[in-house]
Amino acid sequence: MKLIWISNNILFMLLSFRYVLADRDRDEGLEGFSTVRKGILEKTFTVQFNGTEELAKQCLESQGFKFEKKIAGNIYRVTKEGISPVKSIDDMAQQLMNSPGKLCTSVLNLWRETIEDRATRSAIPERSKRQTLDDAQWNEQWYLNDAHSPSMGVATAWTKGYSGAGIKIMVVDDGLETTHTDLSNNYLSHLGYDVFTDTTNPTPDPSTDSHGTSCAGIIAAEDNTECVIGIAYGSKIGGVRLIASTGATTSQEAEALVYKKDEIDIYSNSWGAPDDGQTIAPISTIQEQALIDGTTNGRNGLGAIYSWAAGNGGYEDDDCNYDGYANSPYTIAVTSLQTSSAPADYSEPCSALMCATYGGDYNDDFIATTDVSNGCTTTFVGTSAACPVASGIFALVLESKPSLTWRDIQHIIVETANNDLHSSHDFYLNGAQKKVSTTAGFGLLDADAMITKAASWTTVPERLSCESQQGIVNSAAAVEILNTITISECAINYLEHVEITAQISTNITGHMELYLMSPNGAGWTRILKHRNEDTSSGTLVNHRFMSVHQWREGANGDWTIKLSDSNGGHVLIFYDWKIKLYGTSTDPLATKEDDNVNVGAIVGGVVGGVAVVGGVVAVVGYVVMGNKATASVAPTTS
Repeated sequence: MKLIWISNNILFMLLSFRYVLADRDRDEGLEGFSTVRKGILEKTFTVQFNGTEELAKQCLESQGFKFEKKIAGNIYRVTKEGISPVKSIDDMAQQLMNSPGKLCTSVLNLWRETIEDRATRSAIPERSKRQTLDDAQWNEQWYLNDAHSPSMGVATAWTKGYSGAGIKIMVVDDGLETTHTDLSNNYLSHLGYDVFTDTTNPTPDPSTDSHGTSCAGIIAAEDNTECVIGIAYGSKIGGVRLIASTGATTSQEAEALVYKKDEIDIYSNSWGAPDDGQTIAPISTIQEQALIDGTTNGRNGLGAIYSWAAGNGGYEDDDCNYDGYANSPYTIAVTSLQTSSAPADYSEPCSALMCATYGGDYNDDFIATTDVSNGCTTTFVGTSAACPVASGIFALVLESKPSLTWRDIQHIIVETANNDLHSSHDFYLNGAQKKVSTTAGFGLLDADAMITKAASWTTVPERLSCESQQGIVNSAAAVEILNTITISECAINYLEHVEITAQISTNITGHMELYLMSPNGAGWTRILKHRNEDTSSGTLVNHRFMSVHQWREGANGDWTIKLSDSNGGHVLIFYDWKIKLYGTSTDPLATKEDDNVNVGAIVGGVVGGVAVVGGVVAVVGYVVMGNKATASVAPTTS
């Protein structure tokens, strides 16, 4: 056995050395893989500063930077002339932090501004148009008719008087035709923005960009005789023009996601990285901070709702867990179903999916909606359509109970989504007896059921988080590698989101599959599926995956991860991993009358320690009791 152990370690070291040599000059964090950043802007930077905006401005201007604007949270965009494009960004950051006068000691990060490669998520780019708007296309809006089974409950919600009145939705896309006769009365001009021109006019080029206008119609087309009726026809909309052939920068994306956050209730996003089955698209700290800013400070502290198209990479065997927006805890990843409630052929599965709506499909019924040039189309399709359907439903729910938080909406989805769908879905019961699948999340949205549940809903408890230290694996194998991290003394009793950050390799990336077993789970959860189109090789450095499949399970116990080769015959390398858990200590479904124990709000629990297979983890937690913070005792690591 000792000889085998030595041989395995020698194999691991040799393979690791090979990858280090191959990858040392590649993009940090995405070594050996197809990246999504198209280019670097030589003069533009983003800065994270721990202090007020005024102090950040003083610091940056004292060092020759031109202060452009605040992006989100504590992140700012700046420019500076005369910087070599090959100058190390780390060296620049250190020079800034150590500059004379100590004005810049609060600089946390400095990044070069990059251009992102993004695409809309409509499955059919060329669409027929109706230029004569003389009748409503209600017969084409089968997905809103309660006679269609299973129903999304929209028409029933309408009969109860809900239309999205008082709710504001931002369509972040390729622009919005603000003068369209089926949208103009619901459009608020002060909610328009073009990130490229820095103006308040989001009007697209009608010869190339019609996508955002179609998404807007699904949400908020007016109740009139023209074209279609939107799900939230009484709501108001804004538009951000973000998607264009030139490509937006990282900070422009972040800026779009918090634009007018004090007013906006829902941000609808039907775009993302290319769904080609090869791209790995984590989001940066800048983009994540925008989502955190929106969910923390948006809607006067209730948190903005971010609905996100999960992706159209089904034909390319793509997995939405490779998309950093779709697998964020701060977004709601929405996938698309056919009329039969089967997964749309183009939909891509993953453990981060929260829900599904109807989005049409090839050789099936499509989605009717508005089009540019005052047009109307009956052939819109894709998760691009499914996402605004969800946004419209969320607007109806928020109208019924405006006090719902962003997490309340997610919990209500879990409790009300219809999982009685086509048999091709892979629904199973998790350890908390919740039905969930990688193809539809918790199921098809039901507007009427959500409104009914919201009527008696009690705001969920404060969110806790526990994070392990790095679990060092350093193992190589030909078939599969397993490793366990043991979590103890984490105060979470009811999980929400589970994040796994792993550093893994193989000589054919697309053959890797990743599975997770929770302490009280019913079996393996597939975190990452094979991607036949991805024949690249290299090291996936610290990519973060997410799962909602452990919803309402407990946190403590053994968490086991399995890296496997779906095709066999390839060498797998597993370097390390860690896990971060989000959830609550008390039952989020309990009413205030049921909750007789005041355990306070855990705002930043941190779990420490690592485990190689069978190891034990030490835990440190911070519990807030009123205004006093105390640290729990960390057990001895054995």
